[in-house]
Amino acid sequence: MSFFENPIKPGDSFELNGNAYVFPLGKFNGVPYEVGKAARVYQVIRNDTSLYALKVFFKEYQNFSIIDINRPFKDFLDLPGLKVAERVVITTDDQEVLNRYPQFRDAVLMPWVAGKSWQNFIIDREEVEFFDGLNLSRELAQIFTEFEKRHLAHCDLSNGNFVFSPDFSNVELVDIEEMYGDGFTPPSPLPVGTEGYAPLRVVENGYYGLDADRLSLSILIVEILCWQFEEVRQAREPNSLFASDEFGYLSKRYKLVIDKLSTLPEADGVNKEKILQLFNQAWFSRWKDYDQKIEHSNIKDMYSECPLASDWLDALGKRPDGVGDPILEVSDTKIDFGTIDFNKETKISRSINIKNIGTGTLLGEIIPQPWIVVSPSLSFALPAKKELSIDVKLRSNGSEFEKKGQYRFPKGLVVSTNGGTKVISIRFRKLKTDLWKWIAVGLACLALAIPLLRQIPIGPPRATLTPISIKRSYTPTAKPTVKPTPVTMVRNYLDNARISIFDEFDTDKGWLLSAGTIENGILKIKGNDWNGPDRKGSFYEGNGIVVKFRFTNEGDFEVFFDNGEFSTSSYRRLGIYINDSKPSTNIWIGDNLSYTDTFTGNLKMEPGKWYCLLMAIGEEGEFLVVIWDPSNLTQKLIYHYTLTSQIWSDKTWGFRIGANAGTIYFDDFERIVFSNFSDDYQ
Repeated sequence: MSFFENPIKPGDSFELNGNAYVFPLGKFNGVPYEVGKAARVYQVIRNDTSLYALKVFFKEYQNFSIIDINRPFKDFLDLPGLKVAERVVITTDDQEVLNRYPQFRDAVLMPWVAGKSWQNFIIDREEVEFFDGLNLSRELAQIFTEFEKRHLAHCDLSNGNFVFSPDFSNVELVDIEEMYGDGFTPPSPLPVGTEGYAPLRVVENGYYGLDADRLSLSILIVEILCWQFEEVRQAREPNSLFASDEFGYLSKRYKLVIDKLSTLPEADGVNKEKILQLFNQAWFSRWKDYDQKIEHSNIKDMYSECPLASDWLDALGKRPDGVGDPILEVSDTKIDFGTIDFNKETKISRSINIKNIGTGTLLGEIIPQPWIVVSPSLSFALPAKKELSIDVKLRSNGSEFEKKGQYRFPKGLVVSTNGGTKVISIRFRKLKTDLWKWIAVGLACLALAIPLLRQIPIGPPRATLTPISIKRSYTPTAKPTVKPTPVTMVRNYLDNARISIFDEFDTDKGWLLSAGTIENGILKIKGNDWNGPDRKGSFYEGNGIVVKFRFTNEGDFEVFFDNGEFSTSSYRRLGIYINDSKPSTNIWIGDNLSYTDTFTGNLKMEPGKWYCLLMAIGEEGEFLVVIWDPSNLTQKLIYHYTLTSQIWSDKTWGFRIGANAGTIYFDDFERIVFSNFSDDYQ
């Protein structure tokens, strides 16, 4: 079994130390997580306002020394480049989290840092202008000069362990678990460095000490300064410029770099002669003796002969004061959509301006509530003194909190950047109709409809209404013995399907229980005049549900999505009836019911047995229903509604369950999202 035996799904969440963390439904930085040699890193949203990274270590790297190493970091939060030093470790005391995700033991939560790593430029051979490279080199030298003052070392400084903004400043370090510091617990095993930035025997055996960054910093600075030259980019190793076994030798790459360093452009504060001197000092610090295991060589001595970060800062010149300090400003922290008639208005939008009034590049992420659409992008990089217009569209009413007819959302939208965070509140009013006018109209319609209603049976026609004399008994509170629905079954019918919410019915927090109870992890509804619960929240095109169900003898119930007020011309419904073990459609347009039992398939349902139900909403009213036996996936029924029309477009749907007879049981409710219906069913 995979170590990650309980995989994380978009929309999942957990609570830790009073804070809520949610795995986002979308992809904010290209991928939902990254994988390194020791851990997998996920992006999460904390308290709906800030982006955080969750670093989950592989099993062989989980140990309690990680907790000891993380403790002193709080003393260095003031240092540049150490944003990720704000950390929380998940320990064995956090059993509620570990019970759900056992792989989170010793995992670390820290602020998310956005930007590119130098490794991206190495692998892609992407050209860097000299002055951009100079900015980046200066920033690295500045950070590690401060490290030296505080007796710190990263111990695995390499091209993949720092990220920076598009203007090649604002550097942030990552992977700091193996840092050296006074009083820090040495990691076990020792940090081995990275090929191309640490000497060969360190890559093989490891090293932990105050001077561990001197060689790697020297290599990185020279690599960055020379990356403007095509010959240098073409001469690289697969993942670095140099190989670890060439340090100290007169290699071809060494000679090429020496030649290019002598031709660097002139720049204020840059001492090219000293740059050449420092590079040679690092390159020839007896690495050849060390790699040949000459007796007098010692790794600490080798590192101590390399230049200090402060030496490099003197040779490169400090960056001008104020450069690289972005400051966020937004045009408004309150959005009022006014009074809205959701039955008529489908594109309700406002705009805000995001400004960077600082002097460095503003890197940001926009974190909206699920019922808010933001364009043109959820992420941005804004140069100094520039601004960006953001369109904010209200999809539907996403709140359960109303005060005097007004809906307020204190955290409707969050703009989180490296230059500050702004929280934008959103409010609106729903259009109210003249209540007495509609009551009068309703009574008049009812008077006209009563003669017709007496001739039409309520609900779908039944095969028989004759009571059955022989009754069978069941054990309704027993949990299903089958495992939760595999998403692979759903993906037979829906492209890019994934679970956004999984509800085990351990609480009723996701439901409005006007009827029905939750007992032993199962939703139980006794049939009575189509009563039943509503699911909280809204559904849209590209959404669906999967749920397990079973029913007693003479079970008569319905499961459906709907929009608008029942018995009005604007009402829409997409759903199914199940009556006496037989499914039929439950599709309404206004006050007209479309009833059919033309399901295809070989499944014959019977009372007392658990089944799975998939219902999915596509564009313009396309609707799919699949019912199957989870113990035998070949036994299934399918209904696909494909009549397209604008009368179904851009609707906000509610999800409801109703029961008329018998007792109905539901378990393992899943909300799903998908991109399209599959062309061919498998």
